[in-house]
Amino acid sequence: MATLDHIEERFQSTSRPSEVAGAIELRPIHPQPAPSVKNAKLSLKSISASFTEKGYLQGKVKELTNALPQLREHVVMKRTPSWLDTLLLGQLERRRITSSVVSKEGAIQETLRILSLLRSGKQITYEHASKDLLGLAQALRQLGMEEESEEIYEWSVQICREVRETASSRTLYDLSKFFYNLFMDIGQHGQPDAAQKVLNQSIQLRERLAQKGNMNDLAKLATSLEEIAKGLKNLGHFEAAATAMTEVVEIRRKLLSSDRKMYLSLMAQSLHNLGYALDRSGQHLAAARSGEEAIEMCRELAEDDRDKYIRRLALYSQSTSEYLERSGRSEEAVNIAEETVGLRRELAQQDHDAYLLPLALSLHTLAFNLHNSGRSSDAVDVGDENITMRRDLVRKDRKVNLPYLVGALNQQAAYLQGCGRTKAAVKMEEEAIRLCRECLRSQRDVYSPILALLLGNLADYLQKSGQNERAVKIANEAIGVARELAEGDGQKYLPKLVESLGELASLLEKLERYNDAEKTREEAVGVVRQLVDMDDGYHSDLAKSLRCWEANLRKLERFDDATRAEQEAINLERMLGQSGETSGS
Repeated sequence: MATLDHIEERFQSTSRPSEVAGAIELRPIHPQPAPSVKNAKLSLKSISASFTEKGYLQGKVKELTNALPQLREHVVMKRTPSWLDTLLLGQLERRRITSSVVSKEGAIQETLRILSLLRSGKQITYEHASKDLLGLAQALRQLGMEEESEEIYEWSVQICREVRETASSRTLYDLSKFFYNLFMDIGQHGQPDAAQKVLNQSIQLRERLAQKGNMNDLAKLATSLEEIAKGLKNLGHFEAAATAMTEVVEIRRKLLSSDRKMYLSLMAQSLHNLGYALDRSGQHLAAARSGEEAIEMCRELAEDDRDKYIRRLALYSQSTSEYLERSGRSEEAVNIAEETVGLRRELAQQDHDAYLLPLALSLHTLAFNLHNSGRSSDAVDVGDENITMRRDLVRKDRKVNLPYLVGALNQQAAYLQGCGRTKAAVKMEEEAIRLCRECLRSQRDVYSPILALLLGNLADYLQKSGQNERAVKIANEAIGVARELAEGDGQKYLPKLVESLGELASLLEKLERYNDAEKTREEAVGVVRQLVDMDDGYHSDLAKSLRCWEANLRKLERFDDATRAEQEAINLERMLGQSGETSGS
């Protein structure tokens, strides 16, 4: 592994004066008598202030190099002087806001000098030094010095290990926050293994903090773990975020038992956050349980101060009703959704404009839950109110709210179809498509997939209402949109194209238009072959498509072609049976 000396040597050897100097005047630095600590402090302050002047950066780096050794003896004091802390903190910020080669390389050289000084001391300000380590590692990576960047990360872990057993709670807390920030930085730059290593350090520091047993330390530990969970969530690591939030909840249960009034609000929020992480990681039932407990605690809070907690209670109820629905507890989902609507009606009476959108969202959720619990007629009534509100919102801001009206109309069409009101469903879906085409004009890439979905739904409603020829026309349009999408991103949209082709083929077969259906089935087989080339998991889908094509070919009495399709399907089914694969991606 590279050492700091190696890093400095490589940095010096890779500097390109002809590229970085430009019109900068590099003045020689003449040795001067060692100043007093007071004078050194003033000198460093003036140097630090002048670093914002880009043209003198390299010259000031040399001045700093001469000034810092004079203060080496003072680093072994009980703490680093505050003015040096300020200097350490300032350089990372300056490095972040400057992007020229001059500034990057100057910042690296300066940081190396500071770190050499700090490393020689017995006592250092670990939090600030660690922040500069992060800044140095970032800069090294930007210059393509990945090996050296990794060495700096390793050094930061070493510092952590050295102080873990003896450091104060404050130092442990500060270091744990540093490693959390470092974890976020590495994770965002696509280095999952290094990120996990650094995250482990942060967690170990928090565990050490918890061993001290002080309630104040436990409260800090919970806050720190909550920050980790937030970072994991932002990076899309929802299962790990749920694990971190589970620990937060356990800690805050202990705190709650010692002072319920102080920690009840934090506990409710922790349960809500845990529910979100669990839901996003696919643990819908556990998410619902966590959400229900958060609601109970928030109700308790609202009893003492309803104005303060009613908004939060509505938020918790909204989320929990969605978790309950996804976990299959439809009746409970309806009950909570009805409570949410009641809460937001109350809020809308206080401030109609501010709560019209949240109320519409709650109505949308309630209608969806009613439909899924078999109460489509009730869903239609709630959906009508939702659509009325969405139209009001569109009149206020068409660009922002029109897509949500499209969604409400599409859902209402499904509820109407569920009640057997197919013709009404057709009209509702037609309006959704018309408005979606309007959205398409401003953001084609965003709304083309939605248009394909709506067209498919309309084709289905038309078929069920007996308008088969029109259904074929709409289905063909849906396929056209799907083809366009697949040309842009085959891996993402080819499956939708296969689905659309299959729906059209089934409709054509129902109309006994077997020749047209056969061409559609053949195209579907070809598209699935493209998917197989991208992902072996689509072999089972290819076998199914071949079976459908075979049946169509037999209808046309093209027995040789049907036999070939059948044999290929059999071979695939045997292969899948041997490998244990049962379904496609």
